[in-house]
Amino acid sequence: MANIKNIFKGLLPTNKKQWKIFLACLGISTILWSLLRFSEERNDTIQVQLNFINYPKNELLVSSVPKSISVTIQAQGFELISRSFGFRTSNLNIDLSEAKVLNRNDEKHYIWIPNQHYIQISQAIGSKLKPGESLSKTDTIRLIFSEKVEKELAAKFSYKVNKAREHFILKQPVLSPSLVTVRGAKSILKNIDTVYTEFSELELLDADLNASYKLKTPYGIDSLYKDSVHVF
Repeated sequence: MANIKNIFKGLLPTNKKQWKIFLACLGISTILWSLLRFSEERNDTIQVQLNFINYPKNELLVSSVPKSISVTIQAQGFELISRSFGFRTSNLNIDLSEAKVLNRNDEKHYIWIPNQHYIQISQAIGSKLKPGESLSKTDTIRLIFSEKVEKELAAKFSYKVNKAREHFILKQPVLSPSLVTVRGAKSILKNIDTVYTEFSELELLDADLNASYKLKTPYGIDSLYKDSVHVF
């Protein structure tokens, strides 16, 4: 045991000057090791932000829009670190006019398959992609659109009476106009017959309803040709 202690004691610096030299050599060695380590190429998965361009005309989007896809790249450690800290990002433009289109009932599905666009993704990223495997874990990017059509919907007053007494004397509200023309996605409008006003709370049954009330825009509706109705 004493021999081992003597060996370690002989390896360590014994004075201040030797300690300075030792620490300097240790620092230089660490820097050189880091440079060699981070200059090596490694595989890592990054997120590529998606930008969709050339949306179809006279059609309305009825699905969610993916914001990014994960892609496996092959790059030096320095680049991977800069990406992990957000100093370097990648954006990919997807042209919907060049996407494959599938017609399904009243919907059009625009299909874009990442693994069929190796060169485009590689150019957008500016890094080598990992060879021999699927480009992305996302098999298919799909945006769903539907033709814009017009339809007349019945307008209804959405309300609640807080101090309700003698319910039978409450007259049904009269709306003007009673029908409202809207424009929206054909696949959604075919299942909608009514458009409601924004919810109102009435304190008394005999509350004065002679006022205009704003209409709520249902999901899938692009435009209300009249945004409010008069309630009597």
